[in-house]
Amino acid sequence: MSGFGSLLAGNKHFTALGTTVGEIYLFSPTGRRMMSPIMMPEPLAFLECCSYCERPTVNSENNPGEHMSRGERFLMGMTVAGTVYVWDIISSKLVIRSEQCLLSLLPSVELDL
Repeated sequence: MSGFGSLLAGNKHFTALGTTVGEIYLFSPTGRRMMSPIMMPEPLAFLECCSYCERPTVNSENNPGEHMSRGERFLMGMTVAGTVYVWDIISSKLVIRSEQCLLSLLPSVELDL
């Protein structure tokens, strides 16, 4: 691990550790690394995962996420540049990457420069 741990988010299924150099490490409830670190283009300002949801996913013996409710499989991070990322931890895929999320939340303000 390079850098220091600066952000921590977790639920009963995984824990995510963000470092000062923009790496995200995912750990299982037993403390084992779940996958290779996720490398971000810049350090993270925010890291969050869901620890609750209304209903569990469809039960299936072949579904590795069957014990998780819908929201518990996602991890969201925002970089210091304002880019928002959301990963599906079960499928190990990036599902959202948006550089414009932060801009849409800000009120429109005219700047006098």
